[in-house]
Amino acid sequence: MRKLVRNLLLGAGAILILAVFVIYNIVTNRIPMNPEGTVGNTAGNLNNRGLFCEYDGLVYFSNAYDRGALYSMTPDEQNVRKLGSVSVELLNAGGSFLFYFQSEASGSAGLGNVRVRKGIYRSRLNGRDATNFTSDTAFAMQLVDNYLYYLVSDREGPHFYKQKIDKSETVLLSDTQINPACVAGSLIYYNGTKSDHALYALNTLDDSIISVWNGNIWNPIVSGDYVYYMDVPNNYRLCRYSLSGNVIEVLTEDRIDSYNLTPNLIYYQKNSATDPCLMRMGLDGSNPEVVASGNYSDINATSRYVYFHPFETAFPVYRTPVDGPIQVEPFNAAMEAALSNAK
Repeated sequence: MRKLVRNLLLGAGAILILAVFVIYNIVTNRIPMNPEGTVGNTAGNLNNRGLFCEYDGLVYFSNAYDRGALYSMTPDEQNVRKLGSVSVELLNAGGSFLFYFQSEASGSAGLGNVRVRKGIYRSRLNGRDATNFTSDTAFAMQLVDNYLYYLVSDREGPHFYKQKIDKSETVLLSDTQINPACVAGSLIYYNGTKSDHALYALNTLDDSIISVWNGNIWNPIVSGDYVYYMDVPNNYRLCRYSLSGNVIEVLTEDRIDSYNLTPNLIYYQKNSATDPCLMRMGLDGSNPEVVASGNYSDINATSRYVYFHPFETAFPVYRTPVDGPIQVEPFNAAMEAALSNAK
């Protein structure tokens, strides 16, 4: 009898331990949902490959001096830390996680090395616990509340998805090219690519699509009442359109290659055979001035600096204060951190 009681107690204890273990794993592996209104990065940054992303007092960035590895720092470029070893871009941040496209697969093998695939990943804000969402090549992505919207492509063509951040739900929204970078409220604004370049909006509450304006535009950025855009039929000059007033303003007659919007200024790359340069001007097109002569790419902005690098080469990376006098300097903090980590 005593032996039977002992066995029952041991069995009950084992079941209890197993139950505690299961509950512990469920709790510790649960993915917390994001605060309402979460948007992963600015449209301007994501349209410039999303190499920088500022969130909750830190700037996460792809360090060109370390093959695009994931780093973090404060907005004033202090406390630079390496968070990962594989090249990343299309950075998004929200809640407890980072989301990014890992643009380079790691082929390292052997003791101390782990093979990782290219694709979209979610990680903790410290870069740990990376989880793969898809191994397809990503061309655009944006985090909106608890869903990651992304455009990928495979042999069958483009596919636009939304996927819940805990991976519990994946929905194919379209087989056309939709760039989800621009978000205002519950709407994702984008230009058409299949039959026109008009302005559309995807309502993230019910996945419905709204026709907003019959323009001919590229890379829209909505700020307040205005839609900033590249004017396709007019040599890709930069314009803005008033949503309430139905009025177009030409901000520059320059042909532009790319642009980014900051709270007070527009930074853009002027396309010219004789005088290419990185420019900036007021949001209304006033006071245009040269930031740096030459051709530059990937104009990314934080609350303190605007970052850019020469066209067709990843470095040197330069930066200038986002406001105030122009002062172009090398991004030395990133280079020094990369050199320190290489020792």
